[in-house]
Amino acid sequence: MRVLLIEDNRADALLIRTMLSEAPGDALDLEWVERLAAGLQRCAEGGIQVALLDLSLPDSQGLETLARLRVHAPDVPIVVLTGLEDEALGLKALQEGAQDYLAKGQVGSALLARSLRYAVERKRAEEERAQLIREQAARAEAEAARQRLAFLAEASAMLASSLEYETTLHRVARLVVPSLADYCVIDLVEQDGQVRRVEVAHVDPTREQLLLEELRSYQPGSGSNSPVARVLRSGEPELFPDIPDWLVEAAAQDAAHAELVRALGARSAIIVPLIARGHTLGAITFTAAESGRRYGPSELALAVDLAHRCALAIDNAHLYRQLEQNLRTRDDFLASASHDLKTPLTTIKGYAQLVQRQVARAGLPDASRLIEGLEKIDAATTRMAILIDELLDVARLQMGQPLPLDRHATDLVALARQAAAEHEHTTERHQLRVEAAVVELVGLWDEVRLERVLGNLLDNAIKYSPEGGKVTVCVAQQGPWAVLQVRDQGIGIPAADLPRIFERFQRGGNVIGRIAGTGIGLAGARKIVEQHGGQIAIESQEGVGTIVTVRLPLALEPAGSRQ
Repeated sequence: MRVLLIEDNRADALLIRTMLSEAPGDALDLEWVERLAAGLQRCAEGGIQVALLDLSLPDSQGLETLARLRVHAPDVPIVVLTGLEDEALGLKALQEGAQDYLAKGQVGSALLARSLRYAVERKRAEEERAQLIREQAARAEAEAARQRLAFLAEASAMLASSLEYETTLHRVARLVVPSLADYCVIDLVEQDGQVRRVEVAHVDPTREQLLLEELRSYQPGSGSNSPVARVLRSGEPELFPDIPDWLVEAAAQDAAHAELVRALGARSAIIVPLIARGHTLGAITFTAAESGRRYGPSELALAVDLAHRCALAIDNAHLYRQLEQNLRTRDDFLASASHDLKTPLTTIKGYAQLVQRQVARAGLPDASRLIEGLEKIDAATTRMAILIDELLDVARLQMGQPLPLDRHATDLVALARQAAAEHEHTTERHQLRVEAAVVELVGLWDEVRLERVLGNLLDNAIKYSPEGGKVTVCVAQQGPWAVLQVRDQGIGIPAADLPRIFERFQRGGNVIGRIAGTGIGLAGARKIVEQHGGQIAIESQEGVGTIVTVRLPLALEPAGSRQ
C-alpha cells in the first residue's frame, strides 16, 4: 500500500516511517513531502492509496488543509495525524471527510497501520455504495422514462382516435387523472379572448360536475394575475412544488375561492399552456392532493410534452370541424348551382330542337347546314347537362345521400350502340366500334345513369387519344354478370396514378396542363356502378392504351339493398 505523508516536521516524519516499517501485516510503502502543494502534485500523478495529513503546514493551516486536499484528490482517503489533541477539531475533520483522526502522541505502529488500512477499505466501501446508488438511480430513471414514453404513446393513440372537439377535451382530462394528478382543470381561450373553463376531472367522479360548476364561478380573467392567466399570457409553464397558504391567498379571487382551493387539498401543482401553430389555445392545470405527489422538473417535462400533444389534438379537432362546415357549405352551393344551371340548359335544348323542326318543315336552301348546327347545339347542351348531373351526384354523395336509381328493363347492347353512334359525330380521327357477343343483354338498371357512365368512358377514350385510333366497346355476358368494356389506344395512365384514378378530382399526371378535365367523371361512374351492385376496374399502360371494365348484375340485389 502506497502511503503519502504530508508533514513539515522531519523528526515526526522519520518516526512515522519507522512505525510503519515495524507495523504487522502487508508492507506500507511511505512517500514523504513537506508542503501541501507538493502533496497535491503527487496525488495528481496517481498511485497514492491513502494520505497521512498534518493540519499545520507552512503553506496551509487547519481544516482548510483537509478541504483543499479533498477537492484536488477526491478519490484518496485521508487520515489526519496532528499534534493537536482537540476532540472538537477531530470530530469536525471527520465531518469534513477525513476517514480517521489521530493524535501523534497517542498512536503506535499497529494503530497507525490499522487506521490506514481501514481508511482505504472504508473509502472503497463508500465508493461501491455510491456506485450501487447510482446504478439503482439509473435503473429507476430508466424505468420512469419507459413509463413516461409508454404513457405518452398511449396518450397519442387515445387523442388520435377521435376528431370530435368535445370528445378530445374529455379524453385529455381523463388522461391526466389519475395518472398524473388527483384533479385537473382545462381552460380554453375563446375567439373574443375570454377564458372559459370547459373540463374538470377528479379522482372521485361523483365530485366532477359539482366541482366544474364551482370552479366556473372563478374563471381566470385574461387581465388578472392568477397563475392560469399568467401562463396564458406568457405561454410558459409554471411549477409549484408546494402550495403554502400564502400562495392560496394570493391566487384566490376572494375568500370563498380560497376556501374552495383549501377544501380540495391542493399540495402541488403544474400549469402548462396548450399551444398549437404558435397560438395559445388554453391551459391545463395539474393538481396533486390526496395522493401526496410532489411535482418536480421531471413531472413538469412530462406535463409539457403531454400538453403539446393535447394542443395538437384539440387544434386538429377544431380544424376538422371547420373543414366539415366548409364542405357542407361547398356541397350546398354545388347542389344549388347544379340545379339552377339545368334550367337555362333545358331551355336552350328545347329551343334548338324546336328551331330544328321548323327549319326542316320550311325547306330552306341551307336547311342541312342549319340543322347540322342545331344538332351540335343540342349535343353540346346534352353534354353540359350530363356534366351538371355528375356535379349534382357528387354533391349528393358528399352530403351522404345515396343516388336515387330509376330501375327498369334496359338493353345494354342497344345502349352501347346508341352511345357509340352519338360520340362518332364528335370526332373525325377515331373509329368507334361495338362488339357484342349477344344480340341483346337486358337488366333492371337505371338507363339514364348508365348512359352517363358509358358516355363518360367514351368521352375519356376519345379525349385521351389525341392522335386518334380505334375505340372499341365490348358487351358480353359472363354468368350472372353483364360485362361492358371500353378500350382505347391512347396515352394511358401512369402506374403511380392508377390506385387513385377513381377518386374525386384525381387525374393522371401525364395529362394535367395538357388536356382539360375535371377529374369527377370516373368517380361518379364508380358510384353509379357500385349502387347497381356492380364493379368497375381499370387497366392501363402509359403510351399503349386503357381498358375500363364494368360488371353489372343481371338480377336485382336483395330487396334490402335496392336504391
